[in-house]
This record gives sequence, C-alpha cells and structure tokens, in this order.
Amino acid sequence: MTPGIPIRTIAEERIANPIILLDEIDKSGGSDHNGRVHDALIPLLERSSASIHQDEFLQARTDLSHISWLATANSVAMIPSPLLSRFQVVRADRPANREEYKKIIQIAAKEFARRHGVREEFVPQIGPKEMSLLEPFMKNPRHLAKATEHLLTLLISKPADGRLH
Repeated sequence: MTPGIPIRTIAEERIANPIILLDEIDKSGGSDHNGRVHDALIPLLERSSASIHQDEFLQARTDLSHISWLATANSVAMIPSPLLSRFQVVRADRPANREEYKKIIQIAAKEFARRHGVREEFVPQIGPKEMSLLEPFMKNPRHLAKATEHLLTLLISKPADGRLH
C-alpha cells in the first residue's frame, strides 16, 4: 500500500500546491468494482473536504486544498454532473482549416526534434508532397501529430535513392 497520488506528488515534487492533470477523465470510471473514481475525486475537488482529507496510507488527516486540478476530456457527456460541476469547462474546437492543421504539423515537428535531441534545422521540411501524404490524417489532431512523427522518421531514414517505401 502506498499514499495516494496527491500525497505522492506533494512528497516527490516537494511542492505543497501542485497542479494535477487528469487526462481523458471521460474515459475513466467504467467499472465500480473497487469504487468509482469519479466519486473518489469529488471530495478532493471541494476545498472544504480536501482540507480535511483522510489519507488511508498515512492514517492521518491531510490538507489537499491547495492542489489545482485540471482535466481533459473528449466529451463531457459521460462525466457525471456532480463531478463536472466542480470544473470550469473550456471547450476547444477542432481545427477549422488547413492552416490550423499546418500549425499542428509544425508543433509535431518541433516536438519530434526535442524528443530526439535534434536541432530543428536538421529536421526534414514538410513540403507539398509530404503534405499530401499527411492529408488523410487531417481529421484528428492527435492522429495528424503521430503521422507527422512517423513521416519524419521515414524521411530521416530514407535510402539514398530518396524513395519512401
């Protein structure tokens, strides 16, 4: 048994007011076999109950009221209303046009360079030919970013004849 994520985060990062990101919260809580994750979160999101949170591992009362909670979701439809009411919902629309998708490609290329320790000027440029290969992925920003990284890997490792296989 170990302390919960909030206590571990505070201890490991040595900061009393961390920001904790709950990624794709709409996909959590599919089973209530061991309790519902959404129900466990609600007391942590309310300042009054978070300030007197009982940690089972420490067997002590803890003050988690200074934690900032962020959550992402593809849809709020599956998030129970008691949990949803404790967040300020900010909607982000899908990219509206080709120019916005080009920005995603540029960001993905920069991220590719950073992750692989390559200076940006050494990352292959995405020209019209490469753009046409990425076009089918321009319906989903996540898929486009992943496809961009795959394409850059192919471009870096392509044989001397210059053909993509």
